[in-house]
Amino acid sequence: MRKTFYILLLLLFSASLSAETDFYRVMWNADPSTSMVIGWNQISGADAVVYYDTVDHGLNVSAYAYSHDVDRAIYTKGMSNRFARLSDLQPNTAYYFVIVDENSVSQRMWFKTTPNVSTERLSFIAGGDSRNNREQRQNANKLVAKLRPHAVIFGGDYTLYGTSTQWKDWFEDWQLTIAEDGRITPIVAARGNHELSNLDLVNLFDVPHSEVFYKMVFGGDLVSVFTLNSEIAISGTQTNWLDSELSIDQSIFRLAQYHKPVRSHHSSKSEGTNQYTYWVPLFDQYRMDLVVECDSHTSKTTWPVVASDAPDNDEGFIRDDINGTVYTGEGCWGAPLRSADDTKSWTRNSGMYNQFKWIHIDQNKIELRTVLTDNADSVSSVDDSDIFTAPENLEIFTPSTGDVVIITKKNITNCVGSCNDNDPCTVNDVFDADCNCYGTFLDSDNDSVCDEYDVCPGGSDLIDSNGNGIPDACDCSIDFTLEDIIACDGDNIILNGPVGYNSYIWSTGSTTRNIIVNESGTYSLSIVDESGCSGIASLDVVIQTCCDNGLPGDSCDDGNANTINDAYDNNCDCVGSPLFELSFRLLLEGHTISSSLQNNELTSKDLIPTQQPFNNNVWNYYGTESISLIPSNLVDWILIKIYDHDNNVIDSKPALLFTNGDVYSVNFTTRIGFDVNPLDAAKVSVHHRAHLAVIGSINQFSSVIDFTQTGNTIGIQQTTPMYGFETLICGDFDNNGLINNMDYNIWASDNSAVNSYLPQDADGNGIVNNLDYNMWAKNKSKVGQPEIRY
Repeated sequence: MRKTFYILLLLLFSASLSAETDFYRVMWNADPSTSMVIGWNQISGADAVVYYDTVDHGLNVSAYAYSHDVDRAIYTKGMSNRFARLSDLQPNTAYYFVIVDENSVSQRMWFKTTPNVSTERLSFIAGGDSRNNREQRQNANKLVAKLRPHAVIFGGDYTLYGTSTQWKDWFEDWQLTIAEDGRITPIVAARGNHELSNLDLVNLFDVPHSEVFYKMVFGGDLVSVFTLNSEIAISGTQTNWLDSELSIDQSIFRLAQYHKPVRSHHSSKSEGTNQYTYWVPLFDQYRMDLVVECDSHTSKTTWPVVASDAPDNDEGFIRDDINGTVYTGEGCWGAPLRSADDTKSWTRNSGMYNQFKWIHIDQNKIELRTVLTDNADSVSSVDDSDIFTAPENLEIFTPSTGDVVIITKKNITNCVGSCNDNDPCTVNDVFDADCNCYGTFLDSDNDSVCDEYDVCPGGSDLIDSNGNGIPDACDCSIDFTLEDIIACDGDNIILNGPVGYNSYIWSTGSTTRNIIVNESGTYSLSIVDESGCSGIASLDVVIQTCCDNGLPGDSCDDGNANTINDAYDNNCDCVGSPLFELSFRLLLEGHTISSSLQNNELTSKDLIPTQQPFNNNVWNYYGTESISLIPSNLVDWILIKIYDHDNNVIDSKPALLFTNGDVYSVNFTTRIGFDVNPLDAAKVSVHHRAHLAVIGSINQFSSVIDFTQTGNTIGIQQTTPMYGFETLICGDFDNNGLINNMDYNIWASDNSAVNSYLPQDADGNGIVNNLDYNMWAKNKSKVGQPEIRY
């Protein structure tokens, strides 16, 4: 019945359908040769279904042979994310699809499953750190569409702060990876340190493991890709999983990706000590071929290296062209670039530029190239018949060591699989390349005594601080854990202690094994066994508000036509995001010190208030907006006003101006929302304490207001040029839209103030002096537009 309904809907209304879905992406949580997860944001509409086929039927929904309902729906980051998990697909096959709901049909897109045999060559793009420079991020995304790889291996740090607006911007930019013919490239997603929770990846990319570490095998047994999580515990469960998977892996090549590098090539970054301790030995033991890292915002590729404490080691590694692992990456997909100022003796090449890695794999070798992404618009596209030949104008980094890094198949002998090295201290014994049998030294408590001979498992055998001949760890301790609990307000929650102990003491004072609590907090339990050994553990109880019609984060309708993405907040209030959003860019005369750069002296001198400064009778704005921290590149607060077609102010918002001219909301998003209907918004003005305000027409800017460019203000001589950009004119200290003697009087009233936050500080250095007077004198008698004068 559903399919018949959609066919009739398409026939009757196909001419007027508008997109009710967006932010498309595809990924895997199963075999990449026979499955695909299709993800999108459901803007509105219900009963969404994916129609797909190996034949392209365009928007003719009735012709598609297969359909699949939504398997998973989750509201997060201001989006209603939907996931349809397709299975039983044919390997190395193109599948065309559309997403259909009760109101709309999406654009026709297509993906291709991967081969399931190792004789087929594979292409990957690897990188990460797309963060906040959207132009650079978009350039890299455009090249994904043009190079048409089998997958993008993405190493984390998708956005700056992980806000809803930033994630929406990210997915909007990700649509550029969809080629002109609708080809969409799967993403293999890893977590970075700017993703504050594993749930970001689970809920936005439907990754196959809740802790975001997992393995994908491509091309039958051609290459295994291990996605690791450097943002959670390295030792323990994750390393044990990696050891187990590597020990049974039969792929010709092995590739790993994670976010934070083991040895960063930028000096301000700390070393990955835990990764070096736990992962690198496994990379060496099982001969990992290639590791892609991110985080440092620079670029590097190493010679093959292994861990070593030999005298000639450099930060714990030496070059080994036979057995070593190549480490590459360090992220440059749009994050601010950093210099490669911490190279090693085993660094093959490095540099500071926007880039990602282009990786080709066949049965005999891996080919690794570094693609520079700034010229994306001038690059042509590869042809599907040959996705391995560089297209015209593709810029490949060519250092003196060569533009292609070749990683050949390691010389693995026929002595493979498990064996017994007859050492009770080792486990997972396997043959090495020379047919020597060796195992992994098992020392779970890291006390240099193997588990087989451990006197005190879980503690050190080597520490006896009281000299009684018994290691401190054996003097009596009980290890146990308590699981954290999340519950609804009003629930009675039972906390259960472990069974079989002589005494129980909770932090509440209760001495029973089980207690009932109804408040959030941390609760601890001490237990004692029959031998007098004791242990203590704690758990967190989080009691959250559960709304009558859903949970915080669930969709609702706030009744305001000027908002979208309405959802319950933590107080069960239904709130939405403003329907009308704008981005801004501006520079201030006196503050601008070089091409497109302003000083941040008010911030460096700790003079900028955390509360918005416009709540007085000059501005008459009495909002309570504030920020909890002052970013180091903040210039000052500004005030933005929206006007209707009759020049009435219909909304005002304070905002934050940064050194590069970008304007952020108090929530640190580049798009600032206003509680107005877009049809009512005609003009926008920007105000600063020491400068003549500017005003421009909204309809001429779309959603980006750039006052650094000429012709974007109403009226003449409303800005002044500096370093090739337009800047706001300084000297309007009383903010009445006129620069005159009244402004001089304000300067004269306190013209030698030091370390002060005052409007007559025209150059924004926290000091009032003759330099500020000179700026006022230069601009005396300049007049703003009528809308900003009073």
